[in-house]
This record gives sequence, C-alpha cells and structure tokens, in this order.
Amino acid sequence: MNSQLLLTFTTEKFLHRTIQDIKNIYEFRDDRIFVLRNGDNPREMFLTYNIIKKHYPIKPERTILVHRKKETNTLYTINAVNTAILEEVGVMDTTHQLNWNKYRNSLLLTDDYGLRQIPTKLDTIIEI
Repeated sequence: MNSQLLLTFTTEKFLHRTIQDIKNIYEFRDDRIFVLRNGDNPREMFLTYNIIKKHYPIKPERTILVHRKKETNTLYTINAVNTAILEEVGVMDTTHQLNWNKYRNSLLLTDDYGLRQIPTKLDTIIEI
C-alpha cells in the first residue's frame, strides 16, 4: 500500500478545525496525526500524517508533501535537502551525505532566502 507523508501548517486557534478538515478529506494509512509545535514560535503548529496515496478531490490549505529521516526525526522537502547540499558543498552533489544530526528534531523548508530550519517539539499524538 503506497502512502504519502503530509504536513499541514496550523495554529492553536485553528487546530481542532484543521484536524477535522483533514479527517474529512483523507484515508489514513495509520490512524494517527502527530501534532508538533514550532520550537521558536509555540503557537505555530504542524500536523503530520500518513495517507493512502490516491487522488483526492481537494487538499487542505497550507499542506505539503514531506519526507522523514527517522533516525534524527527530521521532516524535510526534497527542495530543502537540495538547498542544504548546495549550502554545504557549493554545488549540487547527489552523492553528498548530509550530517542529519545537524537537523535533528527539525522541519527543513526553503523560502526566498534559502534553507529554513524550524525546530520541532512533539505536542501530542491524536488517534483517529
């Protein structure tokens, strides 16, 4: 069964509504939603969950596809990994191995300024 790891950005104020929206849209691979907090801004939250990969008619706002490095609990986008490699070695080298410990318990994203590393803390796990 193919699955995808999604991450939805939300805030404390909209947490319950966002969870309900997610539950109404997706078929989950495992019945859990992980609620993470931004370590720099605790009111900002990230919901991660595995869905069964198929076409869905709608997608919640502020939702992206992410990957996870289990050993360091790092969530990342492919663009973020490529940017990290570029920042570390100066060229795109697909053989370069990132030092994942540098990104432990973080979310790696890119923005207009380059790589963005957001520290994350597990808040709760919601069984659905």
